[in-house]
Amino acid sequence: MGVPFKEKTVREFNIELLRIFLMLMIIGYHLIVRGAGVGGANDNYIITDNYSVAYILLKSFLVIAVNCFVFISGFYRISFRSRTVISLMLQTTFYALIIHLGFTLLTGAPFGLRLLVNIFLPLFNGTWWFITAYLGLYLVSPLLNKGIDSCTREQLLFVLVVFTVLNAFVGFLFSSEGVLGTNGGFS
Repeated sequence: MGVPFKEKTVREFNIELLRIFLMLMIIGYHLIVRGAGVGGANDNYIITDNYSVAYILLKSFLVIAVNCFVFISGFYRISFRSRTVISLMLQTTFYALIIHLGFTLLTGAPFGLRLLVNIFLPLFNGTWWFITAYLGLYLVSPLLNKGIDSCTREQLLFVLVVFTVLNAFVGFLFSSEGVLGTNGGFS
């Protein structure tokens, strides 16, 4: 008996290029929101000059990057591996520790027990909402994959339309503090 043949994975460079572009879009978005101070998820936009109009227009194009990452994950289907969950948690904790230590050294900010707990539990306290959301998606991915496999084409189309409508409108219809926790359409 021979070794079973394993099909070689072919890289799709256009998707890899899209992912790089999406990462740059996310960096640009954070530069606008954090650096230029042009509104977070629930802030009202006050147009004070031509620069704020340009920032708001640019931000509206950059905000779709996270959704594109989720679509790419859904298209290629997440294969659940427990090692990946552990790696994600360790990487997040490592970067949280490095960022907070660097911030503390540069600014002289206090470094207390509460901050230390937040550093070692960034996935569970909402420090980085996308990592927490992605971990949730990753944990339910086996169930989602089985559901997709069992749906007919018409059922899958119906589910996609319903979730698209919910995603597009629920964030604007309900408050961010509500039961749905829609964060003004940003979650």
